[in-house]
Amino acid sequence: MIVVDEIREQIDVMLHPSKKIRARSVAGALRYYYLVSAVSLLLALVLTFALGGTAVAGDVGPALAIAVVAIYWIIIPLSMLLTAGVLHLLGVSLFRKFKGTYADTLSAVAYACSAVMLFYWLAALPYAGLALIVIAFWSVVIEIIGIAKLDKASRTAALGVIVGEWVLVVIILIAIMLALYGMGFFGAPITKLAGSAGAMRAA
Repeated sequence: MIVVDEIREQIDVMLHPSKKIRARSVAGALRYYYLVSAVSLLLALVLTFALGGTAVAGDVGPALAIAVVAIYWIIIPLSMLLTAGVLHLLGVSLFRKFKGTYADTLSAVAYACSAVMLFYWLAALPYAGLALIVIAFWSVVIEIIGIAKLDKASRTAALGVIVGEWVLVVIILIAIMLALYGMGFFGAPITKLAGSAGAMRAA
């Protein structure tokens, strides 16, 4: 069975990343992620509804199910494509350490993301957060090893590019927040509240 074979490969990658990671095409990397995450998505939906009680079974249920599916099969794949693009751009153009293709970088990112998403259903269980933190940490290790292997770079260079991507994301988020603040998205409510308080004191 194809799904079982891909899950078995992902477990092998998690145990022996330097030996089992291999290059895929862009479509192949996305297909691999979708197959690996399929069983986890099903488990996440079942556990969410089984443990959620009447609140989940009622009006909230359909919206929650759509949100879970969107996280697994829309948001994560899009973030994979974007992350791989930024990493490849930094590794090839800025740091000039990568010698692979975009598909190679995406393959490494797909293996790393699949490691987390394979067990993401644990988030529906109480006290499973620590296990997910450990898996998330190991997924970064997988990404470093995968990029180093497929993009023909040292692991130090792979780590440096990944950290560079994190820093870039933080800078972009700060810039967005400052821009929103400048447009009054954060300042306007505070100003209105202060004005209302002043009017009440004057009255």
